[in-house]
Formats: sequence, structure tokens, C-alpha cells
Amino acid sequence: MNFKKLTLGMMTALLFTGMLVGCSDQNDDQTEDTETETPAENETNE
Repeated sequence: MNFKKLTLGMMTALLFTGMLVGCSDQNDDQTEDTETETPAENETNE
């Protein structure tokens, strides 16, 4: 009986932790560069 409660508690903790990590609002991978370098065709080398 105690083993079943311990297993259920551990599974609940794992699911809750996975839900918190999976549903977080952090966008570390998506960075936008609004300022870009001038393209080479616009440069004048005269």
C-alpha cells in the first residue's frame, strides 16, 4: 500500500514538473535581430 502511494506521488510530481517546464513562456531560442547590416550591393567601392 505504501509503495503504491509513493509511486503515485512520484508520478504526480514528475507530471507537474514537466507541465511547468513545457508550458513556460521563455523564448530563449527565438531572438529577433531588428538591425541588420547593409547588404553588399548597396555599398559603393568607387
